[in-house]
Amino acid sequence: MCLKNKFVLILALFFISYVALAKDVTVSLLLGDTDSRATVMAVKSLQKQPEMKEVHFQVYLKNTLDDKQHQALQQSQLVFVQIMGSQMFNAVQEDLKTVIQTSGKVYALYPESSKLSEDKKAIGLLDDETALTYHRAGGQENLTNLLRYVLNKEGLIAASAIETPKPLPEVGIYHVGDEKIYTDFASYEKACADCLANKPFIGIHFGRANLTAGQMATVQALAGELKKRGYNA
Repeated sequence: MCLKNKFVLILALFFISYVALAKDVTVSLLLGDTDSRATVMAVKSLQKQPEMKEVHFQVYLKNTLDDKQHQALQQSQLVFVQIMGSQMFNAVQEDLKTVIQTSGKVYALYPESSKLSEDKKAIGLLDDETALTYHRAGGQENLTNLLRYVLNKEGLIAASAIETPKPLPEVGIYHVGDEKIYTDFASYEKACADCLANKPFIGIHFGRANLTAGQMATVQALAGELKKRGYNA
């Protein structure tokens, strides 16, 4: 084969690959109320990334859908559904069957204490251990990387490096400024560039679920008010 023909062939293969990745993709997220804020924040973060230009996200926060929402869900190429609690799953079960029958993919998400039942496997729900690890690790960052991981795995985007899951500790110290968790006070104090020197610390107790769900507005507001009064929080 002459050099010119090889060049044409390479261009043709590149064009085919590009077209396959460039088509519009609809991703639907049904992760329930607990993860609602983290889901919305993850989607907003992803929408800023160039690789997501052709990806359209639909976030369903309620257990009841109207006819228009059912129709939109059925047209998805990729769906993530929290299967714990039957109300949400039962409301969309027929929609999920339609997605699968039209070559879409449905990924089941559930806690480590549960498992995917045989009847749900029979429908065609996917049980991906890596996706589950991201989901169980909790938080916006892990959810963002979960979506990038699956989209890349399914060939719907050409993702750059994807970070591995980062489980949040069961107990730790949350720094409001950088939104990171430290496992001991010494490392927290060392990293706390905005802490007030020679001022007392006041702890604000909150549940891990608040952090994984992205529901930290109250904690951040309290910490801000305490700092105005000369305390570290």
